[in-house]
Amino acid sequence: MTKYDVVIGLEVHAQLTTRTKMFCGCPTSFGAAPNTQTCPVCQGMPGTLPVLNRRAVEYGTRTALAFECRINPGCRFARKHYYYPDMPKNFQISQYEEPLAEDGALDVDLLGGETRRIGIQRLHLEEDVGKLVHEGTLETAQASLVDYNRAGVPLLEIVGRPDLRSTPVLSTVTYPETFAVIFPTGGGSSTSNDSFTFEGYAKITTPAGTSGC
Repeated sequence: MTKYDVVIGLEVHAQLTTRTKMFCGCPTSFGAAPNTQTCPVCQGMPGTLPVLNRRAVEYGTRTALAFECRINPGCRFARKHYYYPDMPKNFQISQYEEPLAEDGALDVDLLGGETRRIGIQRLHLEEDVGKLVHEGTLETAQASLVDYNRAGVPLLEIVGRPDLRSTPVLSTVTYPETFAVIFPTGGGSSTSNDSFTFEGYAKITTPAGTSGC
């Protein structure tokens, strides 16, 4: 019987604790009435121009240094086109070819005293989308409302290298837990309130290996 290893790379997104959005002066405070923290820029109105939030760059740089990343001397934003009903511009302002920082690492403590070093491929800035509020359950809702207050809120994306394995399994658990400790020191979200935004996406492959899964 063929044995396989599970190879995992995690992509983590965290909301930065800036007072205003990534490309405009709208506030980012949590709990405001729907669509009261928007402007023509974050609504994607024709003729508007984004202005980068300096504090978001500072927080991103501090977090990159905490992950031992190399800060690039220059970085560039680009449009990431895809349709999302709560994304007013129908594209996301993000980074790809020239991110804020690259080539970092994170040491994760595992059970039994082992430490595993997980590579960080890239760290870049981008903006969040809005929020859909369904009238009822997703299956039965007759309508969905859109709240654009969150659209344009600064996000930090950290793309990890595929250094997580099926053994020990706890490496996929302690990895994001270690992120949650580091993020507040660099200006990322804390877990102290309901507005915390911290998401992880796993990319998994199963090549033939020497250990079962």
